[in-house]
Amino acid sequence: MTTEHKVIGGIALVTIVILVGAVFLLSKGNEQSVPQDQIVANNGLHWHPKLAIYIKGQKQEIPANIGIGAVHQKIHTHDEDAKDGVVHMEMQGVVTKDDTKLGNFFRIWGKDFNSTQIFD
Repeated sequence: MTTEHKVIGGIALVTIVILVGAVFLLSKGNEQSVPQDQIVANNGLHWHPKLAIYIKGQKQEIPANIGIGAVHQKIHTHDEDAKDGVVHMEMQGVVTKDDTKLGNFFRIWGKDFNSTQIFD
């Protein structure tokens, strides 16, 4: 191996180390810190809470396949258990309290549910 080849190899190695270091540092800078008291789970969750909505004493139907499509939403319903009010919450990675709020389900469903509106 000639001296010229050694120099080129050394430059290539240093360049690769610099690029790998830069990618590592940039990826660390993009991570958002979540306060510990806001974390529900660190390694995802798979919950099946039941939801029942009554308006003036009348039970409201929660349809099947809310949030089901080409991409399944983290909060969704299925055919087999929607009539029982089962809502599927399937999340990966760090899950925060905000991720599990009931309002997320209504947003995915496309329905308003607040102090001034019910389903419209």
